[in-house]
Amino acid sequence: MHPYRPLTLAAALFLGGLSPAFAQSGTEPSSSPSPSSSDSSASSSPSPSSGSELGAAGSGAAEAGTGLKQKQNGIAVQLSLVTRMPFVQSSGTAANLTTGISGDMFAGYKLDRFLFGLGFGIDHNATTTTLVSPSGSSTTSTQTTSFLISPGLQVAALRAASGRLELLGAVQFGFGKAVTSRSDNPTLPTSVVAQYPTDSFHLKYQIGPGLRFFFIPQFALTLLSGIEGDHFFATQDAPSGLRADNLATVSVFGKLGLLGVF
Repeated sequence: MHPYRPLTLAAALFLGGLSPAFAQSGTEPSSSPSPSSSDSSASSSPSPSSGSELGAAGSGAAEAGTGLKQKQNGIAVQLSLVTRMPFVQSSGTAANLTTGISGDMFAGYKLDRFLFGLGFGIDHNATTTTLVSPSGSSTTSTQTTSFLISPGLQVAALRAASGRLELLGAVQFGFGKAVTSRSDNPTLPTSVVAQYPTDSFHLKYQIGPGLRFFFIPQFALTLLSGIEGDHFFATQDAPSGLRADNLATVSVFGKLGLLGVF
């Protein structure tokens, strides 16, 4: 036997036993299992319940940011205090010019920026004269009732971003007449006190700017000011001829009122 043969066989056996160990240690460790597609899709997409909650929260925030500041459409009633110089007829062709503060009623419909309706006014004037003498006494009473129907329109030309404050333009025309009656006690013959046919016509207009502020969607404060014209025409048909009287005035008016929309 060759002297180095046993050594060669031992070395071959040693190397053959180590090779499986080197082969096992040389392999790379297996990667961690990747999540399935269903798991990834479930983790990436939100649940339906969370999406609906987010949508409800978003819509609530939008409504809060753009809340209703005034009622857009509805029946409107406006009650105001107005400075004016009314004509009050005291007889067939005579009229008194007075000044002061009076009430004003306006009712109609509000359609977004437009408010249209009717105003109504009434005046009553009464005078009584009593004469006393040794032979007796006499009393004369004159009563006059005048009314005015005034269609009008208010338009909100500018509106603040908040929706509460408006700059508006207003125009209103009034048409009416006066009815006069006279009574005597004791009754006097027509030869002493003549009664002639009389007629009258009252024309009034107001035009100007104003401001309107809504405290709540159905309630607002309104301030108007502008030019007011008042014209009173009266006629009397007497035996001597037809008498015509015309009284007119132009002034600046102011109106402070409260508006309700229902």
